[in-house]
Amino acid sequence: MECLSKNLQILLKRWPRWQEIFRQSPARDDVQPEQTDSEVSLRIGGLLLGSRYNRWEEAWQQASLVPKGSEEAWVYGSGLGDLPRALLQRKSLKTLRVVVMEPRVFQTVLGHFDQTDWLQDPRVELLTPPEANEVHHPFGAVVPELMLVEKVDGARLRDRILLELNTPFIGENQGATNEAVREQVDRNRERVLQDPDVMALRGGTPDCEAFVVGAGPTLEAALSWLPEAQEGRLVVAVDAAVRLLLSAGIIPDVIVAIDSHREGILGHFEALPLEILAQVPLVYFPRVHPDVLEAYPGPRFVSYSEEMVYQRLAVEIPRGKLFSSGSVIHPATDLAVQMGARTLILVGADFSYPGEVIRAGDGRFDTDHLRHWIYNGRGEKVPTQPNLRGYLRDLERYIERHPEVSFFNHSLDAADIANAPLWPGRAQ
Repeated sequence: MECLSKNLQILLKRWPRWQEIFRQSPARDDVQPEQTDSEVSLRIGGLLLGSRYNRWEEAWQQASLVPKGSEEAWVYGSGLGDLPRALLQRKSLKTLRVVVMEPRVFQTVLGHFDQTDWLQDPRVELLTPPEANEVHHPFGAVVPELMLVEKVDGARLRDRILLELNTPFIGENQGATNEAVREQVDRNRERVLQDPDVMALRGGTPDCEAFVVGAGPTLEAALSWLPEAQEGRLVVAVDAAVRLLLSAGIIPDVIVAIDSHREGILGHFEALPLEILAQVPLVYFPRVHPDVLEAYPGPRFVSYSEEMVYQRLAVEIPRGKLFSSGSVIHPATDLAVQMGARTLILVGADFSYPGEVIRAGDGRFDTDHLRHWIYNGRGEKVPTQPNLRGYLRDLERYIERHPEVSFFNHSLDAADIANAPLWPGRAQ
């Protein structure tokens, strides 16, 4: 109690607003101090906030993400205070902005460890996720605290931080994947040369309203009203959604495919009356398997993304680009915008497993082993995978870059997508 009192004396003198923040975010009770011969640490919610063997070395490793000589740095998650301390030892540092990712964790730490040294350093600014809003560079992060985030704003910022931290690994992994699909891209060279540019579709439906239909589990519920609602609106569908759409009598205006796996896309079209799609354009990336392109009965339009695997081909055969950061919902959304959508309703863009279902039309599966989650429109936690969570945050960034378009979400059971409120045409 004495430790908490000392910390609060400094904290509230500098930042009085934290009195109210702590009132709304009481300290956690799932706390377990842990001690070895060399260190004292704290376990909260099953996660260790700092090393039990060498907290200082761990802090130096985290601080190494900030280049030496930087006059400004950001820290996401105060943890046990070790990372702020490590950075504040640098004489070149003039400003350190510490973003407390989870106030309940922060208040818990204040009750166990003296934090007055770094809290009273005049170079420190203390912020919350809504005040930080975005990932700022250079930065370090206390990952265990990120994993304990509970509120929507903190979760959104957490996911963006983890994306930034994982970018080097993603780049290396993508490089290996690129090697695997490069031959496939080369096999499609003649088709790319013959098929028209996706930009031929640009502006084809100016100032329209559009549905962008993904294959998330909430698509199933939408099939009861989507056939009537589609009248007079552009429908851009991802390949995995086509089977269910056709079963409901909905013929999309455009289909988008980017998957390189043959069975993945052909499986979506098996046993379908493909003649129905004879007039429906397929927009594809050159990584799509040649057998899929050969089997498709309608017109094809080729597009690139910013992936390295397309760079050489793009020089030889220039074609337009669509935004993509791993999910087919990305280029489908960008295509609708480029075609002229000024109101865009996302359907089945769940980025999670509502109802313990992976994809619309599938059966249930056990999600108890999944440690990751996002919020849906009802403020409920829904199980997900890290890659899906990353796709969601990249879509949110895309939406931020397009203020000229009004984005909406079709269901409260779908992912909570920033700046995409519930579509009033289908309020739930």
